Amino acid sequence: MCAQTFVVGTAGHVDHGKSSLVRALTGTDPDRLAEEQARQMTIDLGFAEFTTPAGNRVHLVDVPGHERFVRNMLAGAGGIDAAILTIAADDGPMPQTREHLAILDLLGIEHGVVALSKVDLVDPEWLALVSGSIEELLEGTGFAGAEVVPVSPVTGLGLDELQYALDRALMRLDRKAPSGAARLPIDRVFTRPGFGTVVTGTLLSGAMRIGERVSIQPRGNEARIRGLQTFGEPVETAHPGSRVAINLSGIETDQLARGDVVVVPGSVQPAMRVDARVRILESSGRPLAHNDEVMVFAGSAETPTRVALLAGEEIEAGQQGWVQLRMCAPVVVLPQDRFILRRPSPPETIGGGIVLVLDPSRHKRGDAVVLDRLELLTNGDPADRFWEWLGTRMVSKRELEQAPAGRELAEAFLAAGQAAGTVETLEMQGARVYVTQVALQAALDRVVSELSTYHVSHPLEAGAPREKIRQELGYERAIFDLLIARAVQDGIIEEIGPLMRHSGFQIRLSDSQRQRVDDFLRRVESASFQPPLPADAGLEPELVAAMIATGQVISVGDGIVFLPKQIELARGRLQSALGDHESISLAEFRDLLGTSRRYSQALLEYFDRQRLTRRVGDRRVGYRPAQDGEEQTER
Repeated sequence: MCAQTFVVGTAGHVDHGKSSLVRALTGTDPDRLAEEQARQMTIDLGFAEFTTPAGNRVHLVDVPGHERFVRNMLAGAGGIDAAILTIAADDGPMPQTREHLAILDLLGIEHGVVALSKVDLVDPEWLALVSGSIEELLEGTGFAGAEVVPVSPVTGLGLDELQYALDRALMRLDRKAPSGAARLPIDRVFTRPGFGTVVTGTLLSGAMRIGERVSIQPRGNEARIRGLQTFGEPVETAHPGSRVAINLSGIETDQLARGDVVVVPGSVQPAMRVDARVRILESSGRPLAHNDEVMVFAGSAETPTRVALLAGEEIEAGQQGWVQLRMCAPVVVLPQDRFILRRPSPPETIGGGIVLVLDPSRHKRGDAVVLDRLELLTNGDPADRFWEWLGTRMVSKRELEQAPAGRELAEAFLAAGQAAGTVETLEMQGARVYVTQVALQAALDRVVSELSTYHVSHPLEAGAPREKIRQELGYERAIFDLLIARAVQDGIIEEIGPLMRHSGFQIRLSDSQRQRVDDFLRRVESASFQPPLPADAGLEPELVAAMIATGQVISVGDGIVFLPKQIELARGRLQSALGDHESISLAEFRDLLGTSRRYSQALLEYFDRQRLTRRVGDRRVGYRPAQDGEEQTER
């Protein structure tokens, strides 16, 4: 086996020698707090490193064993590859031995060794008896069949054998390269003199590089990576599956806490609800009931949560079921992440589970469609799980990090779908999303349907406001822009400034409306440059807007409209006058048209907006940009 880097956690009851074993293996005292050293008891997480005989580099996470500090143990258990379960030979398995073993099992930690410590304190007969009880304890768990190695940190007995056994356990570990964007749950925050803010954690996926910007979720703060260390050594790049210390700039320690997650900006979206499959431990004091309040431990975070059972009223001890976890605060998790459930009072680990769906809607209990989908996401074929997850969504490449099959498989499935013509890619100005052909057609149908509804309700309008349609359909702006660009490309809709309409849509007037419009147009034509106002003629604003949209009249402002040919006639007379005299006053233009000041002023201001003229003092000249020192007056 090629040497690799692993994160290995300790586990076991208080005072069973976990920290002593870490000191003996690494030469590092994991009890860094003065209180821990004074009480000779681990309270919080400790860290150390060593290299095994096979050359594997091991990051050790030492956890507290006392029942009062299980929450600290859970903050360090996420992300470990294997564990050293420590059991004192003079005590044998104790309550926290069983609880820690159950937690490892729920987190899917199936590899490691059992360190049977303090063997220097017992005789061979007692040692054999305890060894037998350990085999019985491990039965039915992921640790069944794990090597049990007698050790004594005091005499050094078995320390070499323990390392060889750990190498063999790590060799059996089916370790897949973590995919996805960088994600590091923070388990420690501190300030280092001369460096500033430092956080540590296990890098679950992706890589981190000096100089990159990162986001701290769920807070939403951003910072820059100033420095990185792994295995106690400065590095330019930190790789997944290792313990990492990050020196952050642009953020203070009081803006960070254990439970926060360092991620690539925009790569994850904290969730307030998740659908999940949970398993309740046989040791649980009572069933998990609908609407129970629990603590959810995911990564290094703990979150008060209400549990909604999706089927039945209870999940009995030793049983499994579907739930929706409704968090009191946002959590940073991805599909297939594991979590632990504990009751807050009296404190007890009752079970754990696997995240399936992020931020789902609230389900009706007993909904067969929902339960079938969750079954597929749990036990189905990876491709089926991916297509079920994709569903009708439009997802960016970055969002593929959240796919249940993982990013690499997700991209392979999409490539196959594109080759088969079942997946479409929408692109515009650097933005890109993937969507199934069926989902894209359904989305386009929704746009057409919403536009149809608007056209029916507003038959005299040239189109529907783009933003109103987006809000009605509930799309994010970036997704909506891509969708509309595709609809325009396919000739389904047309865009006119901020308006959208069906391709070929025409405003249609009723017979009575048509008669009133025709009468008004005749009156405008016969009135030359002093036409009647639409409002005075009793025309409703929407009917006037329809006349303007269809090009029958042109609005020049102040409620005045002219026929297009009248505008062209006025334009010709104005240009001719400017050619003869270079400028014209309002009074001169009024006399030129034989109209009143109101109409001539509205027309001149219209021509100013059209950049035919511009106002200089009280006169109009042909349009050109104003020169330095030249007065330009705008109304």
